[in-house]
Amino acid sequence: MKNIFKTSMAVLIGLSLTLASCKKTETTSGGNTTPETFSTTKKALFLYYTGSQCNPCGSAGIPNYEAIVDDLNMKSKVVGVVVHTNAPAFDSLSDLTAGTAGGDLLSLIISGGSYSAPTFLVFPNAPSSGSASTAKAQYTGYVNTFAGQAPVAAVNVSIKNVDGIYNVTTRTKFLKADNGTFKVSAWVVEDGIVFQQVKNGVLVRPYTHNDVLRGKFCTSTYGDDLTTGAVTEGQIVEKTLLGTIPFVNPTNPLKNWSKSNLSVVVVVWRHTVSGTTTVVEVLNCDRVALPL
Repeated sequence: MKNIFKTSMAVLIGLSLTLASCKKTETTSGGNTTPETFSTTKKALFLYYTGSQCNPCGSAGIPNYEAIVDDLNMKSKVVGVVVHTNAPAFDSLSDLTAGTAGGDLLSLIISGGSYSAPTFLVFPNAPSSGSASTAKAQYTGYVNTFAGQAPVAAVNVSIKNVDGIYNVTTRTKFLKADNGTFKVSAWVVEDGIVFQQVKNGVLVRPYTHNDVLRGKFCTSTYGDDLTTGAVTEGQIVEKTLLGTIPFVNPTNPLKNWSKSNLSVVVVVWRHTVSGTTTVVEVLNCDRVALPL
């Protein structure tokens, strides 16, 4: 289903640091164990491009996506992120302007100036329709193949809310020696967004959407600098990313994030430059609930 609509509405993500003499309040989510341990599981990043007014998205795309991310045998192998697009018409959950996480990720499936929904993408596989009858089997295979490989790196995540500023601290452990440009990103996703969905030709309202990409707590969608050059087996690199919840949007309530339903998806990347092209590779990822 081709889409030619573009959105100019952006989710505002502000970074603010306030120096004050008053006592700080903070809450924490995630956190490392003592002694610190790292999972040796390699999790696949599963991107699903959808639209609330896209009939095949509601009829087949979403069911195929949920059949994978909600499968008990798959949960430890995959992290799902839902990118809402304007397909076939304006979608209030869509945020595809340049520089936003949604806009940057949309470029992965654009071909010839257009794109289709529903579309699935698991790095490094090519995107394909999520409405095909083979979609579940195909992408289950992609996830299993990715997760079955020995991971280069593992990541632990802890999050503190300090006076409304979220400190997302990542500790990346390299499980074997490697060399390259390594980066880490933090995207915000939300569950339980009550909106609508066209399904089997019928507009279902209310309809609850989960794993919806809301924004990012990093400068670059594809990762802020972690380390460059040779890394040794067992080396740990720490990086803290900061972010805040955007201001309330009075004109479009669906743009308001619900703090109680937010999580952060952390992705560790390797960037490889070949001529004028930069290839981005997912090394590992995880998802941690955002503290209130």
